[in-house]
Amino acid sequence: MNNINPIFKALGDIEERHIPVNEKKRPGKKMKIALIAVISAAALSLLVGFTTAVVRGQYTFGFSKGNSAEHDFELDLTSQKFTIPDEYMSKLEVGVYQGYTDTPFGELMSEFGITPLINDNFTETDQKTRVSILYHSEDQRSVDFFYTLYDKNIQSKISFIAEYFSDTENMTLESHINFHPGEPTKVIALNNGASCLITNTMAIFSYNGVSYSVNCDEMPGMDTVKQVLADLGVL
Repeated sequence: MNNINPIFKALGDIEERHIPVNEKKRPGKKMKIALIAVISAAALSLLVGFTTAVVRGQYTFGFSKGNSAEHDFELDLTSQKFTIPDEYMSKLEVGVYQGYTDTPFGELMSEFGITPLINDNFTETDQKTRVSILYHSEDQRSVDFFYTLYDKNIQSKISFIAEYFSDTENMTLESHINFHPGEPTKVIALNNGASCLITNTMAIFSYNGVSYSVNCDEMPGMDTVKQVLADLGVL
């Protein structure tokens, strides 16, 4: 992978994500997904944990800097349709899978039946894509992709995390980011009116019901981050 910043790495380095797998599904029962990030010592001063509440497809993304008050905005998540290929279903252990694949990104998305957020401004790279899957039932499952694309306009590799949830009506998710006090942060509006957090190296937002984290560590600066969002067609 790229030499990416510790916050983005911690967002992607998920070791365990738990959902109830032995309980029978009951009407109205909410699925709980807990994200536990493995954070390196270098990242501890920047990222201390996650705290976000998800209710019926909406979750509030919270962030703060040092001891400052927390800021938040709503990310709009909607239930997504996707297929988990048999190759990955056979690798599930207690409903969980995480691993890297050599399958080209476009081909991988096709296998999962997903239309990715990509256009002619980007090309695929030869870096592996990490796939993380949580499978509680056919109705309650999620898949995350940690991948890299090349932005032709700024001539730089960009790292992405895209999270797809099959049932946003019956799930809860918790998360929170604490940035270093000197880290510039800004919440901007995307072209669909949704809010997006940007820093000098990353952006966090939702689009078409999918959660995205974007890292531009190779060319830091808010203008670069905005350019990548524009190249994606979301700004």
